[in-house]
Amino acid sequence: MRNKNKYIVTVIALVLFGSCDAPSSGNAQRQVVVRSEAPSRFDTNTVTTPTTTITTSTDTTSDLSIPSDATHCSWAENGETGFMHSATHLSLTESRSTAFTACQSSSNEDTIYFQLEEPITDTQLCFIPMHQQGSSSAYLGVPRCLNATDNKKIYTIRMYKDRPGFQNLEINSVMIMKDKSYSYIYPSSYITNTYPYPTQVKNILSPDAFLDCNMQLTNPNYATDILCKDFIQKAHYHMHRF
Repeated sequence: MRNKNKYIVTVIALVLFGSCDAPSSGNAQRQVVVRSEAPSRFDTNTVTTPTTTITTSTDTTSDLSIPSDATHCSWAENGETGFMHSATHLSLTESRSTAFTACQSSSNEDTIYFQLEEPITDTQLCFIPMHQQGSSSAYLGVPRCLNATDNKKIYTIRMYKDRPGFQNLEINSVMIMKDKSYSYIYPSSYITNTYPYPTQVKNILSPDAFLDCNMQLTNPNYATDILCKDFIQKAHYHMHRF
């Protein structure tokens, strides 16, 4: 376990501050927006059995009228110039960089505003509240997902700190990823002291792969960080610090 955590801390902050997630309940759901490729099993505690329930998001959009608690950030009134950041993963094809602004409210840490230069029409974007401290970080709650199809809209995203034991941490960053399936290398089953490790390739929604990675870091029934290494190497996400 120590070597696995050291590797993850070195490459990207995905460490859970040493906590252990609870066994699967088999019933928990994450909030999923309509048009998801498949029901996700992202849960605040651990991996769960996929369900068929899809809940429509309550996230809202507005015309490019900059909210009073977001004037400290730069926005693109024409949808093309004025953005603050860029990321390859957020482009439609993930082959080049696209610009965006992700802005945390100046009065409420739970509120994030988002504008994207290149509309994404084939899937949703999910935002996972994170807390970064030095080289470590922890996810604080379920993903909030929306359809970012208009580059002249500022999207309002309400984040929830509903992960047990982590509610007192501040949201100071967000992990942004497409609610889309990618191929990831998974351990074949619960394994202990087996080398070389048996693996299998799975097509998994990125938010679920992120949770599975974190769960395997703290689950003593796993003896490998294969998934975490593969998740980091493929980089189907963007970590943004406010």
